[in-house]
Amino acid sequence: MNFIDKLKNRIKQIDSLLVVGLDTAVDKVPSHFKKDKTNGEAILGYNKEIIDATCQYAVAYKSNYVFYSSEGSDGLEALRETNRYLHQHYPGVVQIVDCKKDENIPAGIKKAKQELFDWLEADAITVTPWMGSDTILGFAQDQERGVLVLCKDSNQSSVEIQDLEIKGKPMYQLVAEYVAGKWNRNSNVFIEAPLNFPEALKRIRSVVGDDMLILTLGFGSQGGKLEDLVLGLNSQKTNLLVAAAKKIIFASEGKDFAQAASEKARYYRDEINRIRLAA
Repeated sequence: MNFIDKLKNRIKQIDSLLVVGLDTAVDKVPSHFKKDKTNGEAILGYNKEIIDATCQYAVAYKSNYVFYSSEGSDGLEALRETNRYLHQHYPGVVQIVDCKKDENIPAGIKKAKQELFDWLEADAITVTPWMGSDTILGFAQDQERGVLVLCKDSNQSSVEIQDLEIKGKPMYQLVAEYVAGKWNRNSNVFIEAPLNFPEALKRIRSVVGDDMLILTLGFGSQGGKLEDLVLGLNSQKTNLLVAAAKKIIFASEGKDFAQAASEKARYYRDEINRIRLAA
């Protein structure tokens, strides 16, 4: 089964579009939980609690690489063991490592894949498109591994580059055209587009068509409205993933953090479904 089919099967299986972000900043892990633990032990233990509490609502988990690499080898080991825990206990759930890779030579791509796919055991990674086909196609050779292309990002200054017009089109639209028309040869490439730039989300969906999966984020503190997710849905009201991180994993600083995360994940799963089914 290729990567995208695995994701789509999970969407149907649990009737959810929710992706939980495991951006586990150790300084935000409750102090009572960190007691007598190394930072790596605290991150790994916290992740396991969050996964157990939210997995029934989550299609996938997305871990920001820098929250782990900043803790050195201890943090990267925690990320590796988090991925292993998911594969062992929840084999149908996808783990995305948000590493924003941009290697463009075969030797560099080979080493990056050894780290990310072989050692960290990621199911998918995020990749920047600015180096062109060499990067995307190099990382997308294995159908069972996913490549999430950062097409239009949710930070406000993304407009400085990604909205520049080339041949009458914003640059992010050209990236979307490449993703849909040239880079998805193995049916394992999908695309990121933001809720807080709704017109971009709408345009990207129109470019990539019904079959392409889009991951969207940027609602809440970044200014996006959850209601705008309808702009990223396909004609069957699916093939969209909605990511939320700290709203879920840090829903409480108390000993009830896991229960609070579960309740928040269920809320977002239900709210996303309500909005998409009403579209």
